[in-house]
Amino acid sequence: MPSRTYNQGVVMESKATVVSIVPFPIDEEKPGLIPGSYHIDASLNEEPICLTIGDSFFYVYIDADRGNLRVPAPSYQVAHSICFDYISAQLEAAESCHPGIFWKNGLWTPKRVKEEAKEELAMARSAQFNWFTELVKRADDDWQKYRAHYAISDTQRYALRAVDPENSKDREWVLAIKPDKEVSQVCPACGSEVPDTAIICRFCQFVLNADKYKTMSFAKLVVR
Repeated sequence: MPSRTYNQGVVMESKATVVSIVPFPIDEEKPGLIPGSYHIDASLNEEPICLTIGDSFFYVYIDADRGNLRVPAPSYQVAHSICFDYISAQLEAAESCHPGIFWKNGLWTPKRVKEEAKEELAMARSAQFNWFTELVKRADDDWQKYRAHYAISDTQRYALRAVDPENSKDREWVLAIKPDKEVSQVCPACGSEVPDTAIICRFCQFVLNADKYKTMSFAKLVVR
């Protein structure tokens, strides 16, 4: 287990590094932890992106007399949590089949990772390729079931282009379908944004179009 260093009796802050080759930006929130927001830029062509992690802390309430106890969260625990939580949240993630993200104790740069962590970098690339492959399989299955573009994520579309760029156009679901931009209006009662075609506000039930509302046989609300 990594430990903090001491200099003339003073505890020095520990450091860890999260390494990512994930082609998407990563934002991890750790509620209660200070600091608790972590952002990692998207990787281009599987070039390692490094995020330095320092020590954090959180408070535990004891009682009215003693108040809150400040509890340290060492950098390596935070780095581990960022990687574990991000991977666990992904569809089809499993052992040796997950986004290419890992952590190292200490300070690391992309250059150092490529020179001194070649084995871990290779494992991350292999795991990410396996993950992309499984995402494509899942997309194929979901397309056969639902035949609906909304059932396929942009991550799965990217995965297909990553594992099989030459034949990616063969899948109907690879094309991202963007709905036409819907004209909206603001409800005068609650201020919510609703479609311009809405007759009743879905949030507060205010009647937006009295004429059309009166033609509805199922309408029960009182016209305002």
